[in-house]
Amino acid sequence: MATIVNNPPQNEKDSGGGFFVGMILVVLFIILFIFYGLPLLQRGGQQSGGTNIQVPEQIDVNVNQNP
Repeated sequence: MATIVNNPPQNEKDSGGGFFVGMILVVLFIILFIFYGLPLLQRGGQQSGGTNIQVPEQIDVNVNQNP
């Protein structure tokens, strides 16, 4: 005996626009990750061109006031 599967036609007409927009967003996310995410990960999250503060080895503090 054969099993008959009768699938009625669907009345919905989906153009696939959501899939298309989703794929564009995924590609955009990948491009942004390549240009901004990977260099940030390679630097270790450090800012380039940071502030350079030079501190002397000894500080001369004269606590005796001359009259």
